[in-house]
Amino acid sequence: MPRRKLNQLPWWLMLVALIAVGFIYSFHEFGWEGIGPELVGVAIGVPLVLSVFDAASAHFLRTCRSGVIPEHWPSRAHSTSKPRELQRLERRILRMVKVAFAALVAAAALVALPAASAKDFKPGDIRICNADHCRAVVNRRVLALLAAFYYDDRSAPVRASRPRLGQPYYKLRYPNGYVTGIVATGRLDRFLSYGVFLGRFARYRWYKIPTVASQEFRRLTVGLRPLRLTRKAIAKSH
Repeated sequence: MPRRKLNQLPWWLMLVALIAVGFIYSFHEFGWEGIGPELVGVAIGVPLVLSVFDAASAHFLRTCRSGVIPEHWPSRAHSTSKPRELQRLERRILRMVKVAFAALVAAAALVALPAASAKDFKPGDIRICNADHCRAVVNRRVLALLAAFYYDDRSAPVRASRPRLGQPYYKLRYPNGYVTGIVATGRLDRFLSYGVFLGRFARYRWYKIPTVASQEFRRLTVGLRPLRLTRKAIAKSH
C-alpha cells in the first residue's frame, strides 16, 4: 500500500494529534493542574470550529462546480464543465487549507496553554525558609505553578481548612526578603498569604497549594528545621 502524503491525511487526524501533544506537554510541565479548563475548551471548541469551516468549504466548492452563483455574488456564472485536473487541484488546495487552518488554530492554542500569568518566576525568585536559612526553588515546573497560583486571576485558589496551632510551617520569601506567606502542615500543602496579591487571597484564609509544589517544598526542606504555627504567625496575614 503506498504511503499517504502529509497533505492527504484527514485533517481531523492531524488535529487530534496536535491536541494530544498539547495534553502531553501540559501534563509533563504542570502535572494535572495544567489540564485546566482552557485546554479542555480547546479540545472541544477547535473541532467544532473546524467542522463549520469544513462544511462551509464543501458548500463553496459545490457551488462553484455547479456554476450556480448566488444572486448576492457579483460575478457571472461559470462553465459547468471543468477539467478533471482542475477538480483535483481544487480538492488538493482545500485539503491543504484545512490542514494549515488546523495547525494555526492548534499552535495558537498551545502558545496560550501554559496559563500565562502576570508574573513569571525564575529559579531562585522564591525561597522556602525557616528562621535562619532558606532554600531556593529552581524547578521551573514548580515555579510556573506558583506564578499561576499567586497571580493568575482566571482561576480562583482553592480554600483549605485551617491547620492546628503547633503544626510545622515555613516562610516563602522573595530575594529582597519580602515574605509572601507561609506554607504549613506536615505535607506543606496549605498557604496563608501575607499580602502577596491583595484581593486574590483573603485575610486569615488558608488555601491549597498545588500538589507538585507541595511535593517540591517537602523535598527542599529535608533537614531544615520547621517553625511552629502560632497565633502571632497567623496574625501577620493581610
